[in-house]
Amino acid sequence: MEHVVIVHAGAGFHAPAAEPAYLAACRRACIAAREALQDGPLAAAREAVAVLEDDPCCNAGRGSNLNLDGAVECDASAMDSSTGAWGGVAAVPGVRNPVRAASLLAAEQRVPLSHGRVRPMLLCGEGARRYCAASLGDGSTPLGSDGLVTAEAQRRWKRYSDWLETDSGRDGEEVGGRRADGEVDASHLSDTVGAVCQRRQAEGYD
Repeated sequence: MEHVVIVHAGAGFHAPAAEPAYLAACRRACIAAREALQDGPLAAAREAVAVLEDDPCCNAGRGSNLNLDGAVECDASAMDSSTGAWGGVAAVPGVRNPVRAASLLAAEQRVPLSHGRVRPMLLCGEGARRYCAASLGDGSTPLGSDGLVTAEAQRRWKRYSDWLETDSGRDGEEVGGRRADGEVDASHLSDTVGAVCQRRQAEGYD
């Protein structure tokens, strides 16, 4: 059975000089997805995103933009379109591959709990971190902020923090990548990553 894998390394502005790094990350993500196809499309998409989360050129996981406290907090979600099962984590600190937690939450939707309890679909913050620590194996366990923060991310954080501290709010003055008059400087924009994997049937895609 044939499959199609589509990955993206983030929306927004990407410097032309960085294009080889983004393309290489996407290639590695597609290879990881192909190698995981025996476990199903959701596993393939999960492994593709995990590769992108590990690559500091992407704004996801290691090397991603820091919060106001200078730490990495990540969001991730996963959905199995064949069953409608969905899972996600939000603002989870210090976890290498939050997509693995999201994928596991989605898979657990099919496993009933006792006494009529309903499994969570979305976990946030400290609760999500504790779930990751208890549920994920080697390679996905919490690293602490230091394991995810790169020198480049710290440099960006310092620059943005300085802008915020000196924000005068005067019309037309650039502050934190956004001009005070509301005009956005596209060179400071970037967004997270994603992957889709579909099985190809004789009549199309399921």
